[in-house]
Amino acid sequence: NHIIYQAASDPSGYNPSVLASPVATLIGGFLTQSQMLQDGFYHMNRYTKYTRSERKAAEDINKNASVEAPVYQVSGLPETSQSMWIKPYATFETVNLNGGVGVSNMSYGALYGGDSELKDLGHGYKGVASAFIGYNGSHSSYNGVSMDQEGGAIGLTGTLYKGNFFTGITASSGGSAGQAYTPDGTDHFSMITAGIANKTGYNWEIKGGRIIVQPSLMLGYTFAKTFDYTNVAGTRISSDPLNVIQIIPGLKIIGNTPNGWQPYAGIDMVWNIMGKTNFSAQGVRLPQLSVDPYVQYGVGLQKHWGERFSAYGQVTLRNGGRTGVVLNGGFNWKFGKGSAKKSENASDKKVIKQTKSGNTILPVNYESQGKWEPTTEQEVKTKVQEMQVEQKVQPKTTTENLHKVQPDKVQQINVNTNKVQVEQKVQPRTTTENLNKVQPDKVQQINVNTNKVQVEQKVQPRTTTENLNKVQPDKVQQINVNTDK
Repeated sequence: NHIIYQAASDPSGYNPSVLASPVATLIGGFLTQSQMLQDGFYHMNRYTKYTRSERKAAEDINKNASVEAPVYQVSGLPETSQSMWIKPYATFETVNLNGGVGVSNMSYGALYGGDSELKDLGHGYKGVASAFIGYNGSHSSYNGVSMDQEGGAIGLTGTLYKGNFFTGITASSGGSAGQAYTPDGTDHFSMITAGIANKTGYNWEIKGGRIIVQPSLMLGYTFAKTFDYTNVAGTRISSDPLNVIQIIPGLKIIGNTPNGWQPYAGIDMVWNIMGKTNFSAQGVRLPQLSVDPYVQYGVGLQKHWGERFSAYGQVTLRNGGRTGVVLNGGFNWKFGKGSAKKSENASDKKVIKQTKSGNTILPVNYESQGKWEPTTEQEVKTKVQEMQVEQKVQPKTTTENLHKVQPDKVQQINVNTNKVQVEQKVQPRTTTENLNKVQPDKVQQINVNTNKVQVEQKVQPRTTTENLNKVQPDKVQQINVNTDK
């Protein structure tokens, strides 16, 4: 009995050596598997920080780019293409287990994953499939006992997006081996873990997406089983599987800055339902241990470089059942070359141009029109109007006004208005020449004043009627007014 009980030195009344297995199951098993489930939503956690218009522009980059984005993102995003990512993490904390055992824990690891191309699933849904493998380890100590654990995990994740709504399911499984260094010697044990989780959320965009409020809810289940073993003192340690349900509501506030940096802050509340260990030593039931609820909150910063790379860093603090700090980061890089395929119909494509007030679309051949750079949206609109060379200016009032002279004598007036460009003067060289052929001795003066013509402005020949009255309208056979560019 002295091998199992040691009431004088331990608050639980048990020898710390026999508690190594249940402590390891919670710290190295359950908490590590919980971390794998949360990290399995890597694509979701990164992609949903972009505004809806940015995501839409990246998804439809082969068709039309959006003009609604208030920030200056003009290229694709790495998360819309096949890509690889890595996510390392490190935790430094104290876990006060319900049951009277306080554990100092340092855990670490990394996930290595890959995402498929963002697929159009119809009815407005987009989908991504992800696969990942992970390495994890931990070093923990309590009441004179220290433990080391190392293991690995493998998992799959599927994520759906529709507008600002998102949801996903991840499942993973792993195994680990550990050593417990006790006053009696070194014990060896091993365990397996598995879990499945769903995470669902929504983005509320404020100020055109410059601020995103993102509530979410994650529901997870974790299974952990430490295999029975005999410790160095000859005591048989046996256990039942550990089953834990986690409920994690959370809220993030995300900022989108003009230079592409995305600072954010978040808070989660973590509840663990069930989750009590069931271990025995030599047939004697050991105290049930569990992890109390805790809150975690932190800040981070994310940025992408063009359509090929993105990265982030984050610091998270924990209080409650777990007290400490978590450091993690990630790096994502895209497979393949360049952006998406070229459109067969170049006229259907558009590109985003930056202006002081936001992004604006222009035809794809805009770059070939020169090196003009817009500074306001009004200038962009004016430039687009200039480029619409097929648009004709119709001076509807010209014929109407000339008919007021002597409509019965006017045989034909042809007004040909060709393409007009800004700042270009109209030179009616043939007007005076034709009028001289009528009766040059009677022509007193014809002044043709051509002002600057702007796009969509009507041509008003105010001097025409006045001058024609001085000629002799009965002799006017034909007047051709040709208006060039």
